Order: sequence, then C-alpha cells, then structure tokens
Amino acid sequence: MIPDLRVLCIEDSEDDVILLRRNLRKEGFDPLVYQVTNSEEMKDALDLHEWDVIICDYLMPNFNIQSALGIVYEMELDLPFIIVSGTISDEAAVSMMKLGAHDYILKENLSRLAPAIRREMEEAQHRRERRVVENALHESERKHRLLVQSMSDNVFVLSKSGIIVEYYSSSGFGEIKEPAEIPGKHIQEVTPGTNAVLFEEMASRVLNTNQSMTFESFYHIGNRRKWFSANLNPHEDKKHVVVVTREITDLKTAEEEIRAAHRMATLYLDLLGHDIRNYLQAVMISADLIGESLSSHRDRDLLEQITQSIERCQSIITNVQSTGDLLSSSMNDMCLCKSVKDTVSEFERALNAFCKGNYEESNQHLERLFQKEVEVDELRRAVFEEMTKGELSLKFREDLKSLVGRLDQMADHVKDSARAVKILIKGEAKIPQQLLRLNQRMAKNLVEWHIS
Repeated sequence: MIPDLRVLCIEDSEDDVILLRRNLRKEGFDPLVYQVTNSEEMKDALDLHEWDVIICDYLMPNFNIQSALGIVYEMELDLPFIIVSGTISDEAAVSMMKLGAHDYILKENLSRLAPAIRREMEEAQHRRERRVVENALHESERKHRLLVQSMSDNVFVLSKSGIIVEYYSSSGFGEIKEPAEIPGKHIQEVTPGTNAVLFEEMASRVLNTNQSMTFESFYHIGNRRKWFSANLNPHEDKKHVVVVTREITDLKTAEEEIRAAHRMATLYLDLLGHDIRNYLQAVMISADLIGESLSSHRDRDLLEQITQSIERCQSIITNVQSTGDLLSSSMNDMCLCKSVKDTVSEFERALNAFCKGNYEESNQHLERLFQKEVEVDELRRAVFEEMTKGELSLKFREDLKSLVGRLDQMADHVKDSARAVKILIKGEAKIPQQLLRLNQRMAKNLVEWHIS
C-alpha cells in the first residue's frame, strides 16, 4: 500500500469523486482525495497543501479545464495533470495536452487511471531531479564564470598540434584582446614568432616527460614590451597540456628599478666614502703636525689613539663599500649564469631539431642562441666593471674571476658549435647518426652540469 497519495480532484460530482477514490484503493493506493469545484478553491488548496497528482473533469458548469491548467502554469507547479471525463474527443484531448495536461482517461475505462498516475508521478520525479541537476550545473557555471572573470592569470589547454582548445581568462593574450576569440586558434595566431615555437616545444617536452615546465618570455604591444611567465603541466588525458600564464611586466620593472636603486646606493656609498676619507685624511695630517710639537708622552699616547680611531673609521668605510660592490657583483653574476645556461639549452634544442631533420626549427633556436650571446657579453662586461670597483677581497675577486672565465669559455665553445651547425644546415650535410648521438649527449651533459 502506498500511504497518503494526495489527489486534488477538480470535479463537480461527489459521486464521481467517490468512484475515483474506490478505484484507487482497488489498485493498491491509500488515497487522500480532496474535491474542489472552482478556481478559488483550487488556488487555496494549492497554496495550503502539497499534492501528488491533479485529476480534472473535462466538462463542469462553474469551471473549465483551461482555467485549471492556467492556474497550475501561473503557480509554476510541476504536478501530473490527468483529465478524467465521460466524453472527450481526440482533438480536444490533444489540445488539452498541448496546454499542459499529461494524460486523459475516460470514466468508463478507469482501469488505466492507476498506471497513469504511477507513470506520471515517476516522470514528475525525474523532471524534479533533472531540475536539481540543471540548477546545480547553472550555479556551477555561474561560479566558474565569476572565477574566470576575477582571474588575472590566463589558463588554456594546448593540443599536440598547437591548437588552443580551451581558454579561461577575463582578458586576452598576445595579439588577441578578446578571450572569446582565442579557443580554436593556433598558438602561432595568438603569439607568433619565437614564443609560439617555445610553447610548442615546451608542450612536446611536457607530454614526452610527463613533467611540468616553466619559462619566461615577452611580446610587444605597440612599443611596449609585456613580460609573462608560463607554467606547463600535463593534462589528465595525456594528450593535451594545461598552460597557466601570468603577466610579470611589473615584476620585471621592479627588478630593474631595484638594480638601478642598488647602483645609485653603491654610487652614493662611493661618493660618501670618498668625502669622509678626505676629511679623515685632513684630520690625520693635522694630527701629524700637532704630534711634532708635542713633548709629553701622555699627549703623544692620546694622539696615537686618535690616529688609530681614524684608521678604524677608514677600514669601516672600506668594508661598507666592499659589501655594496659584493651585492652588485652577485646580482650580475647570477644573471650571467642564467644567460649562459639559456645559451647552452638553446644549443641542445637546436641540435635535437637538427638530428631530426627539422632544419628550420634548428635555425630558430640558433638565432635565439646568438641573441643570448649578446646578452652574455653585456653581463660579462658588467661583472668585470663591478670587479674593478671598491676594494673587494683578493680571494673573492679571484673566485669571481675564475667563475666568469669558465662561463665565458663555455659560452665561446657553444657559440663555435652553433656556427658549425649553421654551416651543416646550409650545406645540408649528411652526418653519421652515431656522431650526432654523441653530440646530443654532449649537449645534454653540458645542460645537466650547468644546472647542478
């Protein structure tokens, strides 16, 4: 027995209501049947109680089925609405079902009523469950949109072939300003040139190694250079790469401002130290002159203490200046190490592409290598300039000089090797595979050595 089947019966005949109740009990229900005869009673019943099904007569003197269906529609109720009537044409029945009725049954065939109620109640439950799922989906999409709109990063899914299949951000990327225009485009269309090659290359490495990778680069918008960092991770399907890019232009600008401020501070220390040294030197000369006229041992001892204090002050100034020079040298030294590492890495990529017969890609890496070499030369000059400033300790100066010399030697070897690869590409030379593998291994070892 199904307890408390709540039936709202729109019927003007009490006898017909009794007949319906009896039929439902016969079919295994334990129904609560409530009779209404007009629109006011129907609205009150729907406001005050919950119902499982509405059963409505087709012909009534004070109410009609169209009005009943209209009330259900206005109150936004999803209840099974079944027409039970003595006479109704097929055309009228179809018309009522278009207005929202779910089934129609003739009073002479009430055996169909219970199965129809069970079916429509089950369908109504399915509709409610679908609405819950759809509402949850809409809410999830709403939260997702809000999240994407608040993101300052760009997140996109990159395929093996370089197609951006998904893109999530409140702003565009590269040369495309509108986020909605990016999905479906090739990475070359979004950020053409070396950046696109770098994205594809890194994506291929991520898929082959199943490991995350990062890099920094820039593109131009008008005359402005915009820096970004990119983090690439393997997608769970192992066929795509998830890329997160973040604009770091402000960070790069801040780094440059810090370097400039550091240079100014070092210069200030040098100038200040120079001035103080001059004053102290004047005091020293004056002390020497005074010392020539002193005869008392006590006075000479006091003058000696003054001289020693001045010398200690000069030593402190030297240490402060050396510390400033040391910090500047370390900063340039770290930049130089990274630039040499980038050069060696570009050579490894160029050699790998050459071994695979991808001469155009190899040439692109070699061009980036030569650009890096210019940066290496500038940094090397900056480091040597820093070494000539101040009074760095001999050990530190020799260690720094040795490190720069080793990096310089490596960069020269890489540059010479790159020129050789250029010549081989131009001449389309056929190199034995064994020799190519040896060169690949050498380049890989260089990168690993530099990282360690």
